Amino acid sequence: MLAPVFAGLILASPTLFASGFADAVLSYEPGNGFSKEFGSGLGYTNNMAVLGEPSRVTSGQFGGPVDPFSPPYLRDQLLSIGAGGSVTLRLENPAFDLPSNPYGIDFIIFGSSGFVITNGDFTGGGVTDGTLFGANSGATRVSVSPDNTRYFILDPSMAPPVDGFAPTDGSGDFHLPINPSLSGESFAGLDIAGIRALYAGSGGGAGYDIAWARDENGQPVSLEKARYVRIEVLDGAAEIDGISALPGGRTLEETFDTDPRGKGWSSAGDSSLFTWDSQSRNVKVIWDSGKPNSFFYWPFQTVLGKGDDFSFGFEIAMDKIAVGLRPDRPYTFQLALGLLNLSEATDSGFRRGSGNQSPNLVEFDYFPDSGFGATISPVIVSSKNRFVPGFSYPLELTLGDVFRVSMSFSSASQTLVTKMWRNGDPFGPVKDVTLPSTFGEFRVDAFAISSFSDTGGDGSILAEGVVDNVWVNFPHPPVQGVSGTLLGGEWQVEFRSRSNWMYVLEETRNFLDWNPVGAAIAGTNGILRLTDPAQPGTMMFYRVRAEPR
Repeated sequence: MLAPVFAGLILASPTLFASGFADAVLSYEPGNGFSKEFGSGLGYTNNMAVLGEPSRVTSGQFGGPVDPFSPPYLRDQLLSIGAGGSVTLRLENPAFDLPSNPYGIDFIIFGSSGFVITNGDFTGGGVTDGTLFGANSGATRVSVSPDNTRYFILDPSMAPPVDGFAPTDGSGDFHLPINPSLSGESFAGLDIAGIRALYAGSGGGAGYDIAWARDENGQPVSLEKARYVRIEVLDGAAEIDGISALPGGRTLEETFDTDPRGKGWSSAGDSSLFTWDSQSRNVKVIWDSGKPNSFFYWPFQTVLGKGDDFSFGFEIAMDKIAVGLRPDRPYTFQLALGLLNLSEATDSGFRRGSGNQSPNLVEFDYFPDSGFGATISPVIVSSKNRFVPGFSYPLELTLGDVFRVSMSFSSASQTLVTKMWRNGDPFGPVKDVTLPSTFGEFRVDAFAISSFSDTGGDGSILAEGVVDNVWVNFPHPPVQGVSGTLLGGEWQVEFRSRSNWMYVLEETRNFLDWNPVGAAIAGTNGILRLTDPAQPGTMMFYRVRAEPR
């Protein structure tokens, strides 16, 4: 990836922030005793205040950066809910119930509490004892819904109160939860640097897990995602500054309501195997191993490897399945969906059936029964064709049923977790796939519905079904928020980096010949600065090159 920055000018590349914030207020009831702004006496009832990302800066004469000692307090920053009141919010991107999320947290709600300064130093040297001011002392209730029809309460014994701990830090990541084992007492005796050290890059807020959802009888409910969040105040009052969905990357969703080929989807191989149905609003698929490798794919314009946290999911319903179609291919063969490396998968030498010529896959495979039991197997294949599968059997994709699949890879545990539902009820379980330390690397850059050729294999398949509701979540682009400046005679470039990428500053005078300035530097998942120590010329131009490690 390349990002331009020009000496004498600053040309920042488009910054792609995570969009997992609230983008609409569906309903708002202020309740009794909602909070009012000091001075004006006006209520915090502007429901637009809760949309978008939480506050990083408070404007005005007495404002400044939002930090754990200085929470937001203006009417355009906060929405207040009093006793008996509620707000229902829609997330621009849904929150998914993913075990790969830090601490299992799926979304965060930000309030207006702050740490009390106990040493009297309000000029930047404040120290706290861990107590809070501005926190809600009453009771709240949080409910979630995937579709705004039926809401499920998050178990009150697990869900923290809204507008309590932890205070917001505008310099932190609003999509990174604070460690839930921490409490106010954990911060006793700490200054702002010590607080941020415990926050570990988080922007604070209270974290919630969709797995806490309960039905009207108090029984656990298995939900894949939550697009809508309802916050109710039972007593007291709470202020809300914003809400964020994890993971903190980009989420692509495809419901196939319109022709996907006009929205970035393409086909390779035999395109007749994939048909968009404008009436049913899904994709009809034929998996025919007697034909060349064929794909209906959705590139996501970045490269994912084992150093990334990512997830994807889809719905699939099978109409017909037959295996062992030819005497020379008498056994079962897989139908597949998942992530692949597009250039390698479409290469003429790619052989999925051989077992050793199909690199760079993170895939859901289903092997219909041919005498040993129907089998579901998530699999990861390295760049050097090392397979790590997770065979689970007998598990059958029964005809006519709708199966929902969610797959999540955690870079910390190097584990791919697969969850499934059949007609809305949990199905499985499916074995996890954990990469050994000797695995190597994989590189994938597209989601694909894959009809593989059985060349090199001993089985065959001919199956028909439909695929719907595809989603993919992946990290931010490797270069974000690029800015450059001339400081002390040196050209400096700053941007937010990712830890599994290498970065180098390059210079040119003619846009034809680009030369590196210094050695490549590893990303940090934070702000990275690259510098040209030489005095730049009047017509010097710079760019940042990012390459996967």
